[in-house]
Amino acid sequence: MLRNLSQVGLIVLLAIVALAWVVPAHAGEAEEEPSTPERIAVARNKTTAHPKDRVDAIRALGSLNDVDEVRDQRVVDVLCDIAKDPQDDLFVRMETMNSLGNLQFALFQTDGLARNKYTIPFIGVLRGRNEEELIQTKVAQVFARTLPPDDLQAKQAITAMQDIAKTRTQSLMLRVACVDALSEIGSPDSFDTFSGILGQSDLDQLLQERVLRGMAVLLGKITDPDNVKQPSLATVNRIVDLVFSNRTPAEIRAVGYVALARMKKGGMIKTLELQPRLIKILKEEDNGELVVAAITAIGILDKAGATPALIAAYQDFFDKTNPTREADVKIRVGIVKTLGDLVNSQAGQRNPNNLAIRQTAELFLKIIEPVEENQEVETVKDNAIFGLRYYCHKKPAFQQFHQRICQSMILLLRKNRASGSLPPAILDTLTFVSRYPGGDDLTRWEKWYDAKYPTNKLPKEETQP
Repeated sequence: MLRNLSQVGLIVLLAIVALAWVVPAHAGEAEEEPSTPERIAVARNKTTAHPKDRVDAIRALGSLNDVDEVRDQRVVDVLCDIAKDPQDDLFVRMETMNSLGNLQFALFQTDGLARNKYTIPFIGVLRGRNEEELIQTKVAQVFARTLPPDDLQAKQAITAMQDIAKTRTQSLMLRVACVDALSEIGSPDSFDTFSGILGQSDLDQLLQERVLRGMAVLLGKITDPDNVKQPSLATVNRIVDLVFSNRTPAEIRAVGYVALARMKKGGMIKTLELQPRLIKILKEEDNGELVVAAITAIGILDKAGATPALIAAYQDFFDKTNPTREADVKIRVGIVKTLGDLVNSQAGQRNPNNLAIRQTAELFLKIIEPVEENQEVETVKDNAIFGLRYYCHKKPAFQQFHQRICQSMILLLRKNRASGSLPPAILDTLTFVSRYPGGDDLTRWEKWYDAKYPTNKLPKEETQP
């Protein structure tokens, strides 16, 4: 019996020893993250480390957030060495470029430590005849995120990308990447490059679209239009024909409206009467994307004479049987925002457009009217409430609507009384227009209003039975 027990004990002991070999001493504990030096060692090891492991290490290096650690470990230098090596793995090099851009964007925007080290080598990659277009595209994407328009090295990069964008024999992928980068960087002389590209025959549709979008983006960044080379009449005519042709895809036409409006507003187009064309879009076009783009373009032109057409378009796109249709709501929001902007711009005019001011006020007050039959959606109402704050100006053209605006705001506050809190947007508009610090005390506002406008006192609230 004892012997059997001893045998059992021996078997248990052997099992425990065997288990000790199988189960790690620190089972359940998380593995420690590799240190920065360890990741650098893996990133550099193109002999035995697998490219996937190197990519992971490089991505982690690009996510470092300690400036001192990045400097001390010379992370930027290590990544630049890998990125410049044409014999290294393609995707490893691409990841180093991405990580360098991340470090520049996150840590070195002030002193440009990373950018100053990679810009010139990256330009060499862009211009390299034997470089893969995928890695050249990555360079353009990194430049888009990190280059300023006026740095000396950056100008060399901009020139390289302009040359590529204009060259017909370059790949579509790389040309598009360079166009996108140039528009993001915002160098004024890139507009001339874009104009030249649009003048090319048999231009790819995608590139055409990106160039037009680039023009719109670039014009939005340029603060001094006088620094921009004027496009030729042939280029302008080509853009106009392209943008207003029914055969042109809607997405190209949409960005084209905005680009043309910015060109017109900046004085780059002298003869084209653009607003009548845009108003025609509002009247005749069913495509919501094009209507929204036309509304945006009208807002850029900033001419109050478009007010009647915008109001008519609002009515056209308000279907009482289906007021929540998403495409229509987007259009109505755009119209209300643009009308508010147009009203605001009139305050600075010596002779403001009284008709535009009046028509906009009438529409906005109707939109927010607190009656049961008002089926307008809250998003449109919110934008109308915001737009009415621009009637705070003291000029007579605006003051004549102060009473009605204040009355409408107070009636809206009454409607929300039951909720226990008054909407800040309504209180803000009421405060700005009235210039009375009534706070969130509705009773004080009611007393102030009746004293201010004794001949137009608030209607009595219906008492609940």
